[in-house]
Amino acid sequence: MTDPAHNNPTVPPSVPDPKRPWPAAPTLEQPGDDIGPYRLLSVLGEGGFGVVYLAERREPMVQRVAVKIIKPGMDSRAVIARFEQERQALAVMDHPNVARVIDAGSTPHGRPYFVMEFVQGEPITHYCDRHRLNTRQRLELFIPVCEAVQHAHMKGLIHRDLKPSNVLVATTDSRPIPKVIDFGVAKAISQTLTQKTLFTEQGQLIGTPEYMSPEQAEMGGIDVDTRTDVYSLGVLLYELLTGALPFDAASLRSAGLAEIQRIIREVDPPRPSTRLSGLGDSAAEIARKRHAELGALQRELTRELEWIPLKAMRKERTKRYRTPTDLADDVRNYLAGLPLTAGPEKTTYILRKFIRRRRGLVAAVAAVAVALLAGIIGTSTGLVIARRAADSERAARRLEAAERDRAEKALAAAQQAAEAEREARQREASQRSRAEATSTFLHDMLSSIDPEKASGRDITVREIIDDAASKVGPAFKDDPVAEASMRETLGETYHQLARYPEAREQLRLAYDLRVVSLGPDDRETLTSKYNIAAVAIALRDVDEARRLLTETLEARRRTLGEDAEDTLVTRSLLGFAAQLAGDEEGALAIYRETAAAQKQALGPGAKPTLETLCSIADVLQDLGRLNEAESVAREAAEAATLAQGPDGSTTLTARSILAAILKDLSRYEESETLSRAILDSRRRIYGPDHTETLITENVLALTLELVKKYDEASQFARHASDAAATTLGPAHSVTLSYLANLARIEQLRGNLDEAERIMRQVLEVRLRDSGEDAQATLVVMNNLGLLLLDRKKPDEAEPIFRRMLAGIERVLPEDHWMRGQARINVAECLSDQGKFEESQTLMLAGYAQMEQVLPAGHSRLENSAKSIANMYKAWGKPEQEATWRAKAAPKPADSEPAPKP
Repeated sequence: MTDPAHNNPTVPPSVPDPKRPWPAAPTLEQPGDDIGPYRLLSVLGEGGFGVVYLAERREPMVQRVAVKIIKPGMDSRAVIARFEQERQALAVMDHPNVARVIDAGSTPHGRPYFVMEFVQGEPITHYCDRHRLNTRQRLELFIPVCEAVQHAHMKGLIHRDLKPSNVLVATTDSRPIPKVIDFGVAKAISQTLTQKTLFTEQGQLIGTPEYMSPEQAEMGGIDVDTRTDVYSLGVLLYELLTGALPFDAASLRSAGLAEIQRIIREVDPPRPSTRLSGLGDSAAEIARKRHAELGALQRELTRELEWIPLKAMRKERTKRYRTPTDLADDVRNYLAGLPLTAGPEKTTYILRKFIRRRRGLVAAVAAVAVALLAGIIGTSTGLVIARRAADSERAARRLEAAERDRAEKALAAAQQAAEAEREARQREASQRSRAEATSTFLHDMLSSIDPEKASGRDITVREIIDDAASKVGPAFKDDPVAEASMRETLGETYHQLARYPEAREQLRLAYDLRVVSLGPDDRETLTSKYNIAAVAIALRDVDEARRLLTETLEARRRTLGEDAEDTLVTRSLLGFAAQLAGDEEGALAIYRETAAAQKQALGPGAKPTLETLCSIADVLQDLGRLNEAESVAREAAEAATLAQGPDGSTTLTARSILAAILKDLSRYEESETLSRAILDSRRRIYGPDHTETLITENVLALTLELVKKYDEASQFARHASDAAATTLGPAHSVTLSYLANLARIEQLRGNLDEAERIMRQVLEVRLRDSGEDAQATLVVMNNLGLLLLDRKKPDEAEPIFRRMLAGIERVLPEDHWMRGQARINVAECLSDQGKFEESQTLMLAGYAQMEQVLPAGHSRLENSAKSIANMYKAWGKPEQEATWRAKAAPKPADSEPAPKP
């Protein structure tokens, strides 16, 4: 979690009275001890209730991690609740700039611990100063920090303790990568993180005073929302720019609790340029660390740059940036030379703030001002009449008009201020009402797990989600934005549960609500559209997916930019849609362009980058370029393991693709070992019937088939097909793939009637739904033809194989191995019918075609050689038979490719 050289604790200490420091609690664990599979190496840091160790795991791979263990004597119910909150808060995070949770458990003494990725970095302020980053470089490094905090907010969490020691910068491939750590005091916005109740002790400030928002400084900090993190980000940006905090840390902490709260709530921070000017001799050193002359740095700060942190740090939360994303966008505006949404405080805003704080004084001054104004008008008029009787009326009118104009402007300003205040109160009331409604809805949704309400039966997650989906409309009938957000969450949950029709229904409703409330190009609206496309892909509705993704890509390019993360992710998924449509070469081009852009914009270890790398390996496998596919798959697996750990979702996807490639390369033992390990992980993480688990089960079944473990292969294939039929539907493309593979395995087991029944059933649905040129349809044709050959029905098999060959020649490239395989299969039918001359021509042509694209020793080449040897044997040509028999090997199954993760 932190660089030992800096010894920054990953758990922030509480904020006790500085005059009565708490004594450090003794620890039971020492470097060299083993906690579960982890060997403790050294202490990294110590917080209010936990100790963080650098540790190492050696099995199944060597990995350095950070292990946080609760302190002895701190195992009260409240502290354990807080500890569990941190563990569960981090567990829902999945962002390249947030430290990831890897594992959790209990020590031999019964105290909880959890394991996080070890961020070998240093506080962001130290990093920037040590590398003498200029202002632009600091701002560019600050943007992903905002995006990480935004990710936490979207997961329903507020950090509440953002500061430099909780934003570490590590270097990956010579690029600085900031990581937000320590959600130890995170507050759930919209979910209950632990079944234990988490109380804030009376009289305790949760957070760090120097970075604390005014609302957080209130006793207990209960009334906070996501804008408290926006405030802390503003302080962090202020410090990155000026080298100093808005309020001197020593002076702030030396004050009593009440004075600390007063300063945070009422005292406005100095402008960054003013703060820098007041630092005296140290200002020159601060400028040097920013690779600038002091005068140049002061001039840079006195311009609009300083508006950004000041807006983020407004005392009134309604005047701050609405989200961390809005803050990051304004930083981008500054870097691009575009107008900022921030600006200096308007006169009306300052006047309104003064009036609110000094109501009595303002009322008295206003009364005097009215009297003076009346006196001035009267006196002026009298003087004019006395001096110039002829011009008196005209002069009076001019003066009266001027005074009336000033009065009208003052009144308009007051009315404008009042209106702004009223709108702010309405927005705040609306947000509070929305939060309360959401909290009530979630509480009611989760109350079904109450044993009394469950009446003794088990309540499943699916039942809870179904019940919530039926109630969300009435619960938010007056708030379409909140209803859309809740339906989006339900849709994503259904997607994760592989309940795709329900997911599509909820996401479409969310999209319709957002189009009306937010507009078609709003970021949240486009998220809904993208998610609908992702569900369409899961349902293999490829045409619909490509249409939606093309529209989303155009809108995201227009509103976010070409290299924005959302834009690049959309490009990658569009490539997958092309791959499913049979355009592998087009998909490969999209993937490679996207991966290059993602590495540059997001970093090589970012999840979207890794997922696109997996897609490259996958499509290379489809194209038969297996050696290249293996290389890319191993690169993806290694990079994902480094970034996510051995059980990370992208790690498992990359390893699953690698296992399928190893199977195609005839390295069956490697493929089987790897597939079994992946299956164990996916069963543990996702459950036995999840689509990700079934993908691995299918790959393992195919591998076991190739090594003739038919009975075990049949068990895996049957479970995969049955579970897919229940989860996805009996006519779903994935279900049909698993059924086709089961049929082939049953054929090899000798259950020919069952195998033919399943194959004909699958082929009928494939022809109806996908057409005869779809690759999946062609594979089923191939397998049915092989079955008919085994059943000594070459005359029935031949037209099926010829139909398959024609389809392959229409849709697959010249150098695809399936072209050669199809010719050999037709030739086998001819050989069995005694048509040896024609069979020989096709067989030799087919073998030559496969030999050009498959590596030497590939199982398909060996099996083709066996077919040629058998043909010469039946023809009565022993010399030619002997030549080809030397190359022969047992015939494997020709199976459908595994569905894409």
